[in-house]
Amino acid sequence: MKRVLSAILCLAIVWSGAAFTAGAAEIPKPQIGFATVRYQIDGQTYSYSVRAGKAVELRAEYAMQQYRDQILVGWKTDDDTSYYYDNTDFWRSDGRTDLVPQSGDTVTFTPIWCPIAIRKEEVFSFTNSESVFNADVDGYLFTRQHFLRILPNWFCTFALSPFAPLAAVICAFYLFIWPTFPFYGSCCGFPIAVLQQHYGKLDLLSGQGVSSVCELQPDDDIQSIINYYNIHAVAAQPAEHLALVPGTQEYTEQLHALYDTLSAGTPVYFELYGDGPHLLRRALTDPASIVTEFDDLTAHGVLLTGAYTDGDGNHVLITYDNNSTKYVNGSCNVIYIDPDFTKICSSYAWNDDDALNGFTWNDDPGVYDAFKPEGISNPFAWHKRFLKNLPSLLRQIVLVYKAR
Repeated sequence: MKRVLSAILCLAIVWSGAAFTAGAAEIPKPQIGFATVRYQIDGQTYSYSVRAGKAVELRAEYAMQQYRDQILVGWKTDDDTSYYYDNTDFWRSDGRTDLVPQSGDTVTFTPIWCPIAIRKEEVFSFTNSESVFNADVDGYLFTRQHFLRILPNWFCTFALSPFAPLAAVICAFYLFIWPTFPFYGSCCGFPIAVLQQHYGKLDLLSGQGVSSVCELQPDDDIQSIINYYNIHAVAAQPAEHLALVPGTQEYTEQLHALYDTLSAGTPVYFELYGDGPHLLRRALTDPASIVTEFDDLTAHGVLLTGAYTDGDGNHVLITYDNNSTKYVNGSCNVIYIDPDFTKICSSYAWNDDDALNGFTWNDDPGVYDAFKPEGISNPFAWHKRFLKNLPSLLRQIVLVYKAR
């Protein structure tokens, strides 16, 4: 019996060894003519086969994707060679490289991150569209509380200043005419409201019992607060940083300051002007056109949340654009500054080189303390910031008249 069991055991060992050898022989070998590309991201590794001898293109599905408080802007290899997604074409994020692997090679990419100051949960999930804002009312909706705050805030801020006559005209326009207009957009109110919430100057969440801005529904209160800050963007503008004349040294200095502020981790309210001149430049040189060409004004307000310099020297600005749901869905829009800081480009600039004709930017939400929608406003908050920016403003007004 022992001999029989021994024979059976020997046969089993021989059979298992034969089976292991056969299994080992069936392990697939790298396919001739192909290379392997590995992406290591967020603790996971993803591998793909690519044709050898052909330049690798970065995976498009990873381009400009948010991961918590950072966004993926490119990849680097083991030898620290960096490849960035090209965002100078606003209609596609190109990921071409000069990396040409040979048959059997393995290339490993690790992410290049850009920090962002505002997460996707902190922005609105709905857009600056007529279907949202005109769903229940024609024109611009204001709650009684917000509407009644406009006049006293403007009066306390401007009544005892040289700006009183102009402020009175603009305030009357927003009180009696603007609410009756068709919906032209409330783009500037979106980023300002987000920043006020981000810095704890506003409570948007408790009214709907939610934990983040992206959960908010556009009810009357939310529409009203966005509309409220949209009109106060005009009042705040002279106290913010301005760039009126492209091609000047002052314009370049503003671009440098904007990029440095974003690189340091501070979010920025940004108001851009596409094919038309900056609103203040228009007011200084052709004020009648503000009325006669009102429908053609191209100002648009967005929120900038981060910045980095790509492999070609372009300075890319991460953008929350309220005309899109890209940011809340985990991606972003972009604006970029050229390598020499001479121009800033956007898809809203409808010309050959995509360059803007002027812009406003603000990294200090305290200017809106003069126009609080509730509580006690501080009219000196506006004047303090206006006086700080006055030298730059005066220099640019001189440039405007020189450029006529």
